[in-house]
Amino acid sequence: MPPKILTVDDSKTIRTLLGRLFKKYECEVFEAADGSEGLAVALREKPDLIIIDYNMPVMDGITMLRKLREEEGSKKTEVIMLTGDTSLQIMASVARLGVRDCVTKPFSEDQLLAKALRVLKLEPRNTEKGQETSTIQSLLENLHARYKDVHDGELADYIPELTKANPDHFGICLASVEGTMFQAGDCNVEFTIQSVSKALVYARALTMHGRERITQRIGIEPSGDAFNSINLDKQNRAFNPMVNAGAITATGFIEGATLEERRESMLKTFSKAAGRELKIDERVYKSESVTGHRNRALAWLLTNFGQVDEAKTLDTLELYYMQCSILVTARDLAIMGATLANTGTNPFTGENIFDVHCVQDTLSVMFTCGMYDYTGEWAFRVGIPAKSGVGGGIMGVVNRQLGIGMYSPRLDERGNSVRGIRACSHLSEELGLHAFNFMNDGSSYLRSMMVGDS
Repeated sequence: MPPKILTVDDSKTIRTLLGRLFKKYECEVFEAADGSEGLAVALREKPDLIIIDYNMPVMDGITMLRKLREEEGSKKTEVIMLTGDTSLQIMASVARLGVRDCVTKPFSEDQLLAKALRVLKLEPRNTEKGQETSTIQSLLENLHARYKDVHDGELADYIPELTKANPDHFGICLASVEGTMFQAGDCNVEFTIQSVSKALVYARALTMHGRERITQRIGIEPSGDAFNSINLDKQNRAFNPMVNAGAITATGFIEGATLEERRESMLKTFSKAAGRELKIDERVYKSESVTGHRNRALAWLLTNFGQVDEAKTLDTLELYYMQCSILVTARDLAIMGATLANTGTNPFTGENIFDVHCVQDTLSVMFTCGMYDYTGEWAFRVGIPAKSGVGGGIMGVVNRQLGIGMYSPRLDERGNSVRGIRACSHLSEELGLHAFNFMNDGSSYLRSMMVGDS
């Protein structure tokens, strides 16, 4: 049977617009001009989804919904609320009534349609020309258009080769755990992965050697200092694997009898996570090696305290420069992120790369330490695990849902991509990606257990 949708709004224009949107999907659409009429239609037709305006005469959306929830059989009806007021009080009141999502007026058709299709579990339809259309694709294209002309920020210059990047490049890519890809802009332009590599090397170290051994040498606390700070914790460990000291220590766990063997082992892991064969930008590697005196100081400090094996210190440092110099694209970062989101298995190849428990540990540290000195602000505003790099890349992870890859080499004073930060913030708000978004359903497993025990 076709899905039933009830639209309740005192604006005839909005009701007509919504009817036109959903009839394309063979939905049976009902209309009501106020809450009183909407309640009567809802009780009679038992819709799968109600799209209701918060503020209406006669009976407002909250009152209608409260009365509807009192009726047996209507407690779990899916609801999307249209509102011009996004205050915390309003958001809390609609959440208590089991509203699936809110859409702020004035809304875009793409935004509302994306949320409704997700609720109804419907796939986007093709255009009349036979090309696939997607509300998420439209969102990415709109985001790209909105931020591509932002020229704030500068190219990284402490590694000379990075100054050769094109400052106008900008790519946004999303990869789902079902193996679907969405992209806009310069998503196939190669750049060096830089510090984004730290997350993958840490996940690899945990997978190969276990949490206990890794945490003996690398902490998990934010440092409060710059990413390249020459500073260790009270146990003479790096504070976490996302600062340079921790990353060098994690690189020390990559196995191999020779530097070449370790290099191939590292590249194999990165290539599997990306779903294609990756390579090292030799010019950037040599540039990093020649100018990386601060990292040499860190490596020897770590060696002094037994956190890096002395026999391999110099090779480990060179391997660290190599890992930062791996060439990737925004698309690669999205797939790597989707691999982490998919409990360590690449959703495009089906190959498992990281242990599921190690993924949890990696995402935890990415959430608390992954965005340099912007990590707290990122957690507050975007709310997903992520790792950035001075090459202009950002890899984000929405657990069990998708990976995000961003590329734009103009950096802010903290070393994060200016366009990338803004686009991710907008994307999180539009799609409700924040881990603590009030619409987040939480663990379905926990809910089923609690219901079973009640």
